[in-house]
Amino acid sequence: MQQVWDFFELLSDEDQQHVQWVLENARFSSPFVISGKPIDTQTKKLAYDVIDPIVEDIASTLTKLSSLQSRPDNLSDKKRERITRLLERNTNGIEMTEYDFGRGIEPVTIDHNSAERSLELLRKPSKLDVLMATFAHQEYGAIIGSLLRLGTYYKQPAIYVMDFDTEDSIWCQVDKVTLEDLNEKLRAKHVWERQYVLVEGVIDYDSNGKITHITDGEVSYIDRKHVSIEELHDPHFSEGLPSEEYLDRLRED
Repeated sequence: MQQVWDFFELLSDEDQQHVQWVLENARFSSPFVISGKPIDTQTKKLAYDVIDPIVEDIASTLTKLSSLQSRPDNLSDKKRERITRLLERNTNGIEMTEYDFGRGIEPVTIDHNSAERSLELLRKPSKLDVLMATFAHQEYGAIIGSLLRLGTYYKQPAIYVMDFDTEDSIWCQVDKVTLEDLNEKLRAKHVWERQYVLVEGVIDYDSNGKITHITDGEVSYIDRKHVSIEELHDPHFSEGLPSEEYLDRLRED
């Protein structure tokens, strides 16, 4: 019965406590069969409109797991824990379970072998988990560099910047305020001309002290002014003294 309880809890909305699954039919002979329906306890009516998206999502998750298509990364901790418990029972006593979701959704069958493979996939760390595990520390700071391109970094709007200090190319996720500003001001020429930018945000470093990426970045443009050698020359810099004599006096001081 704990298997049944976990399954229907898996199909429940954690934010909609007034929607509950109630027992509709039970057959305790082999094979053991339990069916239920979602009821809104406030209106006493069926609540498929609330539950259907959750049912479809869980059905898709179990299908992908059992067929080894992909590891689900959008599950809450509670739902991940319940799926793990369901699968573990198929490796330790329950020979086979068929999950029939109804509503035109293809049933999912889990046996000992598919449960073992699914558990292995479910427990495998995601690429983001692996990346996060390499971070040695975080600190707020800034880099100055040239804008190389626009894109996304782990599905978040980001810019790719070459850091002037290290010459490393770094993905910098931008905050919402910066995103709106870039939408208004950023032009293709800024990428083509390698616009100089200052990015301030949370800097993630790996165990070797190298910047891996920046989050919540605020981006400011740095205007470049082309200055000639003649403009840099200051005839009065050495107070009229020859350069050698001026340097000698500096050393003496």
